Amino acid sequence: MSITTKWFNENETILLETFEGKWSLNDYIALVDEAADLLQKKDYFVHLICDFTGTKTMPTGNTLVAMRHADKKAPKNQGHTVFVNPGAFISVILNIAKNSRMKVAENVHVCKSVDEAFRLIQSLPALELA
Repeated sequence: MSITTKWFNENETILLETFEGKWSLNDYIALVDEAADLLQKKDYFVHLICDFTGTKTMPTGNTLVAMRHADKKAPKNQGHTVFVNPGAFISVILNIAKNSRMKVAENVHVCKSVDEAFRLIQSLPALELA
């Protein structure tokens, strides 16, 4: 799998998802499941940084199915999601998700670097669990 997941900070409030090289929609679905499991173990908001800097290829297959899966699996404590260098295709998918009012796209932002994404997350207002 060309997608890795690791905690970005010691407090485990930010999860870094790094996309590199070629990856598939099955890889993405596995990532969604792994991230959901990690987030559900926390009793506070966890933010995501999705770094697409290391990939320029897009998987083939039904992207809508993967989007629906991500939307269903999004835990209540999923905070802000910052996409780093998502490219044109991912940007279109993000817009579709936002326009479809998917939960997973409620607090989505785009940046040009992981450092910028971290600073953005730090500057955003705190979210409250319902």
